[in-house]
Amino acid sequence: MAGSPGVLYAEVVPEIGVGLVGFGLFFILFGVLLYFDSVLLAFGNLLFLSGLALIIGLRRTFSFFFQKEKLKGTSFFLGGILIVLLRWPLLGMLLETYGFITLFRNFFPVVFGFLGVLGNIPLLSKGSDRNKNESGNLEEAARFQWVFKHKAKTKVVSDASVVRWEATQCLGSMESCKANDLSDSF
Repeated sequence: MAGSPGVLYAEVVPEIGVGLVGFGLFFILFGVLLYFDSVLLAFGNLLFLSGLALIIGLRRTFSFFFQKEKLKGTSFFLGGILIVLLRWPLLGMLLETYGFITLFRNFFPVVFGFLGVLGNIPLLSKGSDRNKNESGNLEEAARFQWVFKHKAKTKVVSDASVVRWEATQCLGSMESCKANDLSDSF
């Protein structure tokens, strides 16, 4: 029973961090909606940063923000927070936004890909398909889209990897893929 406070600490602190990040984003959004209220924006920034530190830990937070290739984004992000604290909210939020995009630009394709698959949301899945097409997988993306669109209507597919496997089984053009009618394999 001596080890239980450490386990409890390891389970509760990240949950508190998620709550702080959520409240921080809420206050930032609310501050923007109220014509860049500097007090709400500053409070939201502090909650967001403290929640991030609680979720991933102080050491990982510092190592993430102060990597050599991310110093530009970090300086804009933290400089924007400082300018918001000095009551220049519009300029501070512009700097923060640029810093945020620079810092987290590697995460955006993962997030949009997840959101595109999440509920087959039309606008997000079109953006995800556009990213696939730009990476050179035009034929595979078209096959996957055709199989998912036509086969999901006939059978309930519980695993997207099965649909992707069926899409890769269509070798050749789309006409041969349509002619092979894959509905029997589900």
